[in-house]
Amino acid sequence: MKIELSNTRTITEAAKAGVSRLVADARDSNEPIVLMSNSRAVAGVVNLRRLERLQHLEEAESDLRLLALAFSRMFTDTGERITLDSMLAKAGIDRADLDDIECEDEAEV
Repeated sequence: MKIELSNTRTITEAAKAGVSRLVADARDSNEPIVLMSNSRAVAGVVNLRRLERLQHLEEAESDLRLLALAFSRMFTDTGERITLDSMLAKAGIDRADLDDIECEDEAEV
C-alpha cells in the first residue's frame, strides 16, 4: 500500500512548530501527518480515532488469518492422526534421547 503524502512536514518544520502544534494538527485532522527526513517518509502522526481504527483493523486482520488457517485445515484434514512416538520412529530418534537434548532456554537457567 502506498502512503498518502498530501499532509507532510519535514522533521525540521515539525520541530520548529513544536510538539503541541503537531499534536493539535493531528487531533483536528482525519488525515495522518507524514514526517519526512531527507525526502523520505519516516513517521506518521495520527489522531486517536485513526489509531483506534488501525488497531481494530490489525486485530481483524489477525482474526481473518486464523480463520483462513482453520478453514484450510478443516477442508484438508483427512482425519489421520500421528503420534509423537511414530514421528520420532520415522526420524530415527528414541524418546530417551530427547532427555539428553538441552534447550536454549534451559541452558540459560
